[in-house]
Amino acid sequence: AETKKKIPVGGLLFPGDKRPEGWDFLYFSTVIGMTAQTADTNISTTHMRCVVLVHSVLSFFFNTVIVAAAVNLAVSLGGP
Repeated sequence: AETKKKIPVGGLLFPGDKRPEGWDFLYFSTVIGMTAQTADTNISTTHMRCVVLVHSVLSFFFNTVIVAAAVNLAVSLGGP
């Protein structure tokens, strides 16, 4: 699908012939947030690549903070 100015809309190509549902988008965003990669969904526009890049970087730093807090807690509880 394209707009009147031939600008592609969408940005995600889901496998299969069915129209994607909300669960498909939730699955895609969860995979990005947990693994910083896509599983079986293709990214087809530059704008969507930028969105996915920002999502991946933010989730990386969020996960890093969670791991650092867990290590800090473990060290403080296991102290002398």
